[in-house]
Amino acid sequence: MNRIDRLTAILLLLQGGKRTAGEIAQRFEVSKRTILRDIQALCEIGIPIIAELGTSGGYSLPSDYSLPPLALTLVAILYIIHHCQICSAIDPCSGAVARRCYDSGGRFL
Repeated sequence: MNRIDRLTAILLLLQGGKRTAGEIAQRFEVSKRTILRDIQALCEIGIPIIAELGTSGGYSLPSDYSLPPLALTLVAILYIIHHCQICSAIDPCSGAVARRCYDSGGRFL
């Protein structure tokens, strides 16, 4: 997983509740230090991450924080669905990923 993917995944994980750096590191199979740098990077781009110290501490997001909805046009959604179909036809191994993408795109229609 590259860093951008991991930063996005950390943000989504924190939307589910408080997590320690150790839990996040274990989840993404990276070092705790990497997670600390990732948390810092998220803070630098304006994500309001709350850090709590102590044995019951961890990282979380404010309860009123949520990611803005993804704004896609109908053309963009159809484009994504079409390319998912092409990918699954070309590479059967990517079929599961393409199916999830296709199913997700269908929800927007």
